[in-house]
Amino acid sequence: MTRTGATRDQRVTLALKYKYLDGLTPAEIQERFKKEGVGEYALSTIRDYTNEKPKEEVLEQIAKEQANVREQIVERQERLYQRAREAEFEATTDEPIQAVTPVTETNEREAQIEVNDWEFMDPGASDWPEWADPEIDSPVRILAHKKAINPGERYVVSDMANNPVYKTRFAGMERDVPDLIGQRFAREEQREHLQVKGEALGVFSDAEDRQADALEEMAEGMDFTLSIEDKQALDEANNIEPDTMK
Repeated sequence: MTRTGATRDQRVTLALKYKYLDGLTPAEIQERFKKEGVGEYALSTIRDYTNEKPKEEVLEQIAKEQANVREQIVERQERLYQRAREAEFEATTDEPIQAVTPVTETNEREAQIEVNDWEFMDPGASDWPEWADPEIDSPVRILAHKKAINPGERYVVSDMANNPVYKTRFAGMERDVPDLIGQRFAREEQREHLQVKGEALGVFSDAEDRQADALEEMAEGMDFTLSIEDKQALDEANNIEPDTMK
């Protein structure tokens, strides 16, 4: 957007916006003026512009920008806090134990039936499955001969390839060994996120004091740099690499 012929008041307002809202230095504002067609002005002139007292229009935009920054910081810190809480919980979560056992059925007919015979395997057997845990799993071996099953008796089910059919069952909870280091880091991370969130909301007195000092500096036309820090925090909240200052 070209602003050729802008009045001095307009140039001052632009310079103050670039300083407080974009965090630009006088040299960067000088370059911005050239690019946007505002005009070419000496660096000392730009410094004079930025040293003037911000007008109400600029102050309102600064307050609005900082409110948006604080809101995004709070939202991001809340997400990170919840993530840290989940990390702490995962460091102490008990794991359910699932045991693998063969599927069995009952002969509900009135006569005998013949099925593939089976036997439970002993831990250490040459064909012991790699997936089987000898403490909780019950793998079986299907034998080559048949076995007669009387009415009401149970038998191990095998598939068409004569392999046993398995199922899993709940066998209790295993107490996970607490990750004490993980817990400590997760709690420390939670504390840090709450601290940042509280400062953004003005919960802590030191944050309120800093905000009051910043407003006082703006009112007196002093060099105010808090907006630069806020902009960097906003970039971080949006996962944007901060601009490199010249």
